[in-house]
Amino acid sequence: MDSCYRLSTYRYALPEEKIAQSAVHPPESAKMLRFSREMDDVSNSADFVDSRFNELPALAWSERLFVFNDTRVIPSRVHFSNAVFTNRDGFRREKSWEIFFLREMPPEEGGLKHEEEIGVGKGAARKRPRREAGSASDDITQGRRRNESSIPPCGLFAIASPLPDSSSPRFEALVFPGAAFSTGSKIELGNFVLEVESKIPDGRTLRIVSGGSVHDFLAAHGKLPLPPYVEYSDEKALDYQTEFAKKEGSLAAPTASLHFTERLISQIRAAGSSVRFLTLHVGLWTFKPVRVDDIREHEMHPEFFEVSASIFSDVVTAKREGKKVVGVGTTVIRTLESLPYVWRTVNESARTGDADCADFLARLSEEVHVFWNRASSELRADYHPEEILSVGESGISGTTRLFLMPGSKFLVVDEIVTNFHLPESTLLVLVSAFAGIKKAREAYAHALSNGYRFYSFGDGMWVG
Repeated sequence: MDSCYRLSTYRYALPEEKIAQSAVHPPESAKMLRFSREMDDVSNSADFVDSRFNELPALAWSERLFVFNDTRVIPSRVHFSNAVFTNRDGFRREKSWEIFFLREMPPEEGGLKHEEEIGVGKGAARKRPRREAGSASDDITQGRRRNESSIPPCGLFAIASPLPDSSSPRFEALVFPGAAFSTGSKIELGNFVLEVESKIPDGRTLRIVSGGSVHDFLAAHGKLPLPPYVEYSDEKALDYQTEFAKKEGSLAAPTASLHFTERLISQIRAAGSSVRFLTLHVGLWTFKPVRVDDIREHEMHPEFFEVSASIFSDVVTAKREGKKVVGVGTTVIRTLESLPYVWRTVNESARTGDADCADFLARLSEEVHVFWNRASSELRADYHPEEILSVGESGISGTTRLFLMPGSKFLVVDEIVTNFHLPESTLLVLVSAFAGIKKAREAYAHALSNGYRFYSFGDGMWVG
């Protein structure tokens, strides 16, 4: 096996004191390590430049297209010591407990077997036999169009999804302690009464019997989740949200964007660059360790994305004008690099008579078609990490499981901004795929030797 696919290649020693426990203020004063990608296996450590994010507008660079993630972290963590539990035998007790919201559930959806597929748009619901992990029929090799959306596997790494202000009373969650959440038990907390419906891997399905919707419950009692390596405080939670966060749905923040305040973004615009937004709701898979020696065997879990129709044109316009496309954060990078797959599926659906896809394509110029057709032609024919849920005049929504690793082609993004990531994580693999393994290793060594702070509240890098 080539070393670039071996998990140990992405291992490094990180002293605990290097892990940032809080954000810097102002956010744009964080350090930024700038360097160029490794080209033709040639790496020059002399090009590492120590700077700060607030220096971006003053840098003598050509105009760029910056793309940010406008997802909003939901208050998914509920921890209380004054809840009253009632089990099926009628025994009542006060208990310290915690739940971690994973996703809202439609009233008709079962949370235990996960064998049914629910239609998302127009058309009938569909069924398919439950997929066994690692089987030859893995969804990642099955290209799927909207109305064929599978219920994602439940448990710790379930998909993060939009949290509408709806009347749904059901949701999936991690629970602690698990023994307290037996099936049929009820929990009384303030005006809310919850009932445990069933067990799922690593968690439970719950129903709000009275008090309001899931949205109401989290708004009343939820707190923003922090990464497991950060000690919780309300003050830190306030810093764990981007200033431009808009669309609720994430279980973790797009941390590279935490450095960009509205003031800094205004200065970037004034310097001649363009700014666009897309949405990818970050799931808990972000913290999932890779447990296979060959990273190609690691299963990525789906994350919901939403892009405007204009993003396809904006990328092409930027390329034509000589502007570099800057992906701010791994969530943006993965979404932008998923678009060629999305384009391919939309084209295939249009050719087979899908009116929504045909109308979407008809509104785009020939220049846009040429670029995305060329990009999609470079994709592996048997790899379909995308699943399209809806196509309309305003844009496209779906999920992506894209895993960018050495050998992956970066067809959209020219430069990236990202933080310093955990050892042996898919995020570090992504950065290494873009920058080059040797160059990424040198960059991390430089950061460790020069006082950079790591992980979610830490410093960042610019790789061009």
